[in-house]
Amino acid sequence: MPHRFPPGPRVLQIHPKYIAAVLAGLKRMELSKRPQRQDLRDVYLMAIGTRTVYAVADLAPSYPMPLEELLLPSYYLAHQVPPADLRHYAGERAVLHCSAFSRVRPFAVPVPLSVKHGPVRWRRLDSSELPSLDAACRQATLHTAVVAPAVLEALMQAPGGVGHRPTQVVRKRGRPRHH
Repeated sequence: MPHRFPPGPRVLQIHPKYIAAVLAGLKRMELSKRPQRQDLRDVYLMAIGTRTVYAVADLAPSYPMPLEELLLPSYYLAHQVPPADLRHYAGERAVLHCSAFSRVRPFAVPVPLSVKHGPVRWRRLDSSELPSLDAACRQATLHTAVVAPAVLEALMQAPGGVGHRPTQVVRKRGRPRHH
């Protein structure tokens, strides 16, 4: 079933290392298990585990692509997901859906939100969150490869970021879980 979004502000939650890649201009393609048929304008990009929005971007409608093609080095340059992670994410699926990022506008200062993070990748925004995001959008500029070093450093150290060292947590059933 395709994603269907009513009009209004949306937040896409992405792992911190991938937000860093979007901000650096390396990740130009978002992958999904389900099709997204709408052309989405002004989607806020939030790092999972940080409750912080780092940029606003547009997302093109998705198109299906075989997993085997996505594993090719030329596509890795666009989506930046390592092959093992891509296979794990796809599971039994032979096809994933690809959407292209465009008009990525990083915020000069990341905006913290009060939304709860969880398994839902897409979130609707509460109207109380809009004034701070609107102000950040007015100051955001069209993507350039220059992003504030402090912003990238914060993303690197965030849970799930490239520079983050996983800690082992014991679940109730006694199996270790990394995060």
